[in-house]
Amino acid sequence: MNCLLVEDEPSRIERILPELRKLFGEQGVEVASSRSSAITCLTEQPFDLIILDQRIPSADDVLDADVTHGRAVFEQARKMVPDTPVYFLTGLPMEDDYVDQLIHEGTRSDIFGTRAPVPLVARFQKSTMSPFYEAAAKLASEAHITDEIEINRRGAQISLTPSEARLIRVFARQHNGVCADLSVLAGGLSSSRVFRIDVRDSSGGVRISSACKIGPSDVIVGEIRSFEHEVVRLPAGSYAPLIPGTLPQVGTNRGAFYRLLDGYDRSLFDLLKVSSKQAATVVSAIKASQQPWFRNARPERRRIKELLSLVVDSSKIAQIHEQITTFDWEPFEEREVLVNFCTRHGDLHGGNVLVNSAGQSMMLDYGAIGEYPSAFDAVTLELCVYFHPNVRDILLLDRSSVDIDWFDLELFCARTMVPEFTQATRAWAHAEGFGEREILACCYIYALRQLQFDGTDKVLALALAEGIVNRAERSW
Repeated sequence: MNCLLVEDEPSRIERILPELRKLFGEQGVEVASSRSSAITCLTEQPFDLIILDQRIPSADDVLDADVTHGRAVFEQARKMVPDTPVYFLTGLPMEDDYVDQLIHEGTRSDIFGTRAPVPLVARFQKSTMSPFYEAAAKLASEAHITDEIEINRRGAQISLTPSEARLIRVFARQHNGVCADLSVLAGGLSSSRVFRIDVRDSSGGVRISSACKIGPSDVIVGEIRSFEHEVVRLPAGSYAPLIPGTLPQVGTNRGAFYRLLDGYDRSLFDLLKVSSKQAATVVSAIKASQQPWFRNARPERRRIKELLSLVVDSSKIAQIHEQITTFDWEPFEEREVLVNFCTRHGDLHGGNVLVNSAGQSMMLDYGAIGEYPSAFDAVTLELCVYFHPNVRDILLLDRSSVDIDWFDLELFCARTMVPEFTQATRAWAHAEGFGEREILACCYIYALRQLQFDGTDKVLALALAEGIVNRAERSW
């Protein structure tokens, strides 16, 4: 736990700092003496409390102290870390209209998981410090209780940022837990991570099991919106329900927490390592669960480069094209194809599917849900086993060919350790794609998307893409 003291008068810092260190620890207090240094601190780490003097200079060692600079820090904090309490410590008259309005708004947040939201703005007079210290002590005490909740990694080397750890602890405390058993479900290639959390109480009993996604606030807000608009259309049991309640934004991160049903204790990746046949059965179940999305499919004619922009940010496409040196991608991407457009998961890899012993499946991680070619989820699910960090490098037997004709199912299945799974995903793609060209285009854009990530098998991605282009030249 820590706090940020924004104050420019050395004598006042000297008086306040020892008291704050008693509350937040010797290393738990950062001091900023100007607008610019305070905003820099906000970008570097999350805080439990911001203590703000309004009349500060614009920059260190600049003699232009003014209330506008302190207020600029507050406005920036509201944008960057809106759920962090701000205590105005002021020598100004208590009838300050600016702070009066903020207090009147009465914004609150459950920042420590107590289910008792605390005010996010308070004001204290510098001439009477006792009320300030009492309020800061109460807040620090609650932060300490939350930070004492154990995160049990069960010996796994799972690194967490301070924001990730705090969000997990807040969730655990909201559900009366003292320990959160943690495992990684997905993550590593994007800005977000997906964990499994089993919250246990003081008697060792599991209070709640959850899949949680933690990432940048805008990503999580978009994920929850996708869940509310699209995921709830799917059959009950095919997705993890969103757990009610609002968690704070910690630093720049938020979390979305979903209730895991009993028995869904392994991912599709885990199942693939045991049985390709059982994994093929799960593919059929996923296809069936997505029928409410597919029923609204509509044919559209699109250029392949337009399809690529659906799965790769426009700022990265030029960098991806620079890596292609063995085939002519430009005329291929100018081709038009008819595709069935409908809602799809958009990132349907094996870490985002949990299964139970009966072969039933549950999709997780809803941040990429949107309008895609109907075959895209099937193609993504097939090809993820060759690129995702959890399983790559163990499932494709022979990668020596420069030109991999992925579309030749018989030949491709002969080169993989999961032929039944491959056949099932390909059957799904053919059943719902508009035609062969849509399926080829989906493979192409998936392969090119891999080129934006460090650590993926770019040789294989380029070989797949080249094989698609070569087939198009022969058969289109």
